[in-house]
Amino acid sequence: MKNKLKKFDPFDEDYQKDPYKYYPKYQEFDPVHWGESASPWRDGSWYIFSYNDIETLMMEKNKLGKDVKTNLPEFYKSPENEFSARLTELFSSLPLFQDPPEHTRSRKLIIKYFNNNLIRESIPKIEQIVEPLLNSVNHDRFDLVKNITSTLPLLVIARLIGIPEKDVKYLKSLTLKIIDALDAKTSKEVYYIAGNAAFELQKYFKLLFEVKKISPENDIFSKFIQSQAEDNISDDEIISFVIFLLFTGYPTTTIFLSKSILHLISNPNQLSKLLNNPNLMDSAIEELLRYRGVMLT
Repeated sequence: MKNKLKKFDPFDEDYQKDPYKYYPKYQEFDPVHWGESASPWRDGSWYIFSYNDIETLMMEKNKLGKDVKTNLPEFYKSPENEFSARLTELFSSLPLFQDPPEHTRSRKLIIKYFNNNLIRESIPKIEQIVEPLLNSVNHDRFDLVKNITSTLPLLVIARLIGIPEKDVKYLKSLTLKIIDALDAKTSKEVYYIAGNAAFELQKYFKLLFEVKKISPENDIFSKFIQSQAEDNISDDEIISFVIFLLFTGYPTTTIFLSKSILHLISNPNQLSKLLNNPNLMDSAIEELLRYRGVMLT
């Protein structure tokens, strides 16, 4: 049966429609499977479908790594052109793609300012953003993603970082162009566009860095700069931190909010239960993250 299994492809159109129907076959017949890569830089990827195997790997997570160039040099392929190189440079600078001890250090520096205390203190600011958005839509019928969930996270993270509101639409355009390049089935033209967007994004934050140095405000960007000497952080590290917060605070939150509301609407009993008992919100969020998380499907 193993040889008859289709080579697993996370970007297969049928898989994207319903991923869960695929898993049992691989779990039973080929739980450690060599399939199509989700990265354009590799010829393939290993997929682990067994819960016990995944649990074992997570217990040994200190032996795993995200930096392919360092951990599996035989699998690493150099960027094909300057546009791919720009993307590689951008992503390799982000904490999301770092291994310890670099990741440990970056995480410690980021949560110094981006933490639960900041979120609690920012609730009034967030409410100031949410209310106008809700009031601006036709409450009988509106596009949830277009009007709310693709706008709210970006406005919130931009305000926390210290990005001027006038620049939000421009940064949204750059971010979406870069995200398009994460699709393994994309074209070279998309990489060309994403590479330029990566260059423009870094250039924008370098200019904003200089502005914040001269005129700091009560935002995360300014706090990173003000503690630069104390924490021994380079200019490039600070810029990578704020870009990381932009990426993790905008696209992933948009996907999660959109899918969570869809799942609740599709399960009216659960939605009613939550509306009647708001104290369940924390556990509801945990379950929604477990159920589909921030997968694009």
